Amino acid sequence: MNERPTFTNLPANLTIKEDAPEGKVITVLSFTDPDPYQDIEPICSVWPASEKYKFTFESNSNKLKLADDINEPEPLDYETTNQYKITCILYDGYLYNEDAYVNLAVLDVNEEPIFKEESYSCSLYESEIGVSQCDLDLTVTDPDSDKLDLVLLSGNNSERFSLINNDKKLTFGINYDVDDNAMPTDVLLTAGAVDEHGLTGTTKIAITVKDVNDNTPEFTSSVTSFVVSETQELGALGTVTALDKDSGANGEVTYTVQGGSQALGYVSLVGDGGITYSSKYPQSMGGKSETILIEAKDKGYPVKSSTGTVIVTFQPYSTTTTTTTTQTIIITQAASSSSSSSSSSSSYFDNSASIGLLAALLSLLLLGAAAALTYCLCCRAGGRCAGSQKTTHSDKVTRTYRDDYYRDSRYYDRDYDRRSDIDYDDRRDRYDRRRGDRYDASREGSPYSASQVKLLGPRDLPRVV
Repeated sequence: MNERPTFTNLPANLTIKEDAPEGKVITVLSFTDPDPYQDIEPICSVWPASEKYKFTFESNSNKLKLADDINEPEPLDYETTNQYKITCILYDGYLYNEDAYVNLAVLDVNEEPIFKEESYSCSLYESEIGVSQCDLDLTVTDPDSDKLDLVLLSGNNSERFSLINNDKKLTFGINYDVDDNAMPTDVLLTAGAVDEHGLTGTTKIAITVKDVNDNTPEFTSSVTSFVVSETQELGALGTVTALDKDSGANGEVTYTVQGGSQALGYVSLVGDGGITYSSKYPQSMGGKSETILIEAKDKGYPVKSSTGTVIVTFQPYSTTTTTTTTQTIIITQAASSSSSSSSSSSSYFDNSASIGLLAALLSLLLLGAAAALTYCLCCRAGGRCAGSQKTTHSDKVTRTYRDDYYRDSRYYDRDYDRRSDIDYDDRRDRYDRRRGDRYDASREGSPYSASQVKLLGPRDLPRVV
């Protein structure tokens, strides 16, 4: 008589953890058939049928296990399905087995919270603690429906930031300042969601901290001085510098002239703070110190600015003193022994007009002296050039006169030339000896009295042969 096949280890109540991996063996089925004439093989079904793909039976090993190709991060999920019933059937061609099943309970495993996004971004402006905030729009779930706490994991300057748990917002935990690179402008933090059992899920937060235009440009020196001389070449004199601690456009400084005086006609400002000597200053500016007001302004919003002072000193023009001495010719007449002299006095002038006038006068004087010298030389060649030099015998000109020439005084003035005549008395003696009668100035009958002889001038003496 035929008997029913049976499972030797079914029915059974089994458990499996929800985090069990693919291929996990649930049980190995054991069965028998008292009639050895028929080969039998179990056929199993799963409830709920929608998840039957998660299970498989290997006939060669009689293993009932989780499928190897589920292609899900976790094949089982307690929160979704926590109970399965797997029913297995044996049939020998005549009879079926009875009551063979596996009640499979899925055990809950505490799972970490899960953030919706792998990373989030946040933009803040430097500020005091708690002032600047960003809404992270964090979305996080816990598979076990546990209560969650949001935290910033330690590291990478996380102590400088703070999460506002209820609003899921991020803010500063300290007074945050990026000026002068005191604190970083780009920070990557790790945020965590912690469940009741201490399991933590994580995500990344990329933070950008923007600079606020909260600093005013400051001049490195409140007063900058430059000195310009009359010999100064046109070009750069130097620079004025103002520093702004802000970064980016907030820290970029431009310079403009806000006010000043006459110096602006000769000194100019270029955009980068350069001070340039652009035009020669006149003599009237010498000895003056002029002020220029320079405004340093940043490119931030709202614009911040400050004013610096530039003092330009124009040195006096140097004064050139010209001293000129002119000496006149002194003429002495032999008979009267009189002389006259003149000299010019030197003068000092402190302007170009006076110097020019003096130069013109000197030129005229030199031309006059040259003309006089030329005239004198011409007269010397002709035998008539007055002077104080004593006549020498080498300068005499030999001439022949009649004897009565010396009796007639009308010839004396016409022909007298001091340079070519010898002493007057010698000629009178020679004339007297020829007459056989020597004249004496005091004798009676002399044609010349003593006083007349004394008063005879150079033009009255007879010309010498």
